[in-house]
Amino acid sequence: VGTVHTGEEALDAVERLKPQVVLMDVRLPGIDGVSTVKRIQQVAPSVDFVMFSAYGDKRLLSDALAAGARGYVMKGSPPEDLIR
Repeated sequence: VGTVHTGEEALDAVERLKPQVVLMDVRLPGIDGVSTVKRIQQVAPSVDFVMFSAYGDKRLLSDALAAGARGYVMKGSPPEDLIR
C-alpha cells in the first residue's frame, strides 16, 4: 500500500511497490491522472486502475477509461461503490 501526491510519484511508486490495483485521482499536480495511467500502462500493463474524481466531466472520465482505467468512483460516493 502506498500514497503519493503527484503523477511523477505515482510512476515511481508503481515501479517500486508493483501493485495490482491503483486508485488514481484524475487531477494531480504535474502529470495529470489520465496521462499517468497511460505512462504506467506502457511499463506495467497488468496494473488495474480505478479513477477517483470530484468532477463529473464525462469527457475526462471517458479519456480515463480509454487510457486503461477499469472504472471510476466519484469523491463522496459510499465506500461500497469502490468495491463494485
